[in-house]
Amino acid sequence: MNQFRQSHLYLFAALFLLSIAPAHLRAEDAENEIREKLLEEMVVDLKPMRGEALDQVLRKTVWELEVTLLPDEDQGGRARANQTDRIFLADGSLKRIVSPSTNMPLPYFLDLIDPEFQLNEETAPVFKQMLESLMRRRFFEEIEPDIVQVDEETWHFYTGTFFDDLKAFVVSVNEEGNVTAVRYHLRLEDNR
Repeated sequence: MNQFRQSHLYLFAALFLLSIAPAHLRAEDAENEIREKLLEEMVVDLKPMRGEALDQVLRKTVWELEVTLLPDEDQGGRARANQTDRIFLADGSLKRIVSPSTNMPLPYFLDLIDPEFQLNEETAPVFKQMLESLMRRRFFEEIEPDIVQVDEETWHFYTGTFFDDLKAFVVSVNEEGNVTAVRYHLRLEDNR
């Protein structure tokens, strides 16, 4: 067989084999190519969050992570997908700071807060500043008073109203004032 016909035969055979190859193999190749392209075009910006309140209350550095996917060069480099998170490292794992939207415990605070930090009347405003920094100030509405020591073991850091009730971070402390738990509540009775 001449070389021209033989090369056509090989090409035909290759195309035939590709056409009958399982779809999941072709999809896997496409997925790998897309992953590579995303990693090439992804822009990651990581900055430590700084502030006096963060330094006084926390024992770990919190990082602001911004991931930009698919910058559109035709649109002046603007992002088509953008994600911003606040993260920290604890026990060898990255942990994400979650802005609460319902009643929920926030156990990651125990990894962040310095175990020597003592919550009291003098340090409560600093603790609130730390919360505002981590949750972003817009999370908090103007409400007075915004900090209430409910009893010896419980503090409320109010974030606003939810219908007729109040929203707040509820912080539990031990006898020395060390933080033992942080929760978020949407429906607290007004006991100010």
